Amino acid sequence: GLLGGLGDAVMHVHVWFPIANGGYLLQAFGVEPGSGGGPTAVVPTTPEADATHAVVVLLAYILGLVILSGALTRRRDVL
Repeated sequence: GLLGGLGDAVMHVHVWFPIANGGYLLQAFGVEPGSGGGPTAVVPTTPEADATHAVVVLLAYILGLVILSGALTRRRDVL
């Protein structure tokens, strides 16, 4: 919602944020934005990405965070 006023080029980056992709994935299952009590300005009414893009981006975030947590755990010698 905050990036909307900064121009069209910034909105293309919006499709790579996890919150937006969660909304795109919900829209693929037929859930309308704002119907779950969450913020309505986060997800536009027409999705800019499809469900496949949303799943790939969300899995990339999960994989990246798992790798980061594993590296930090190994560095701290907790294993």
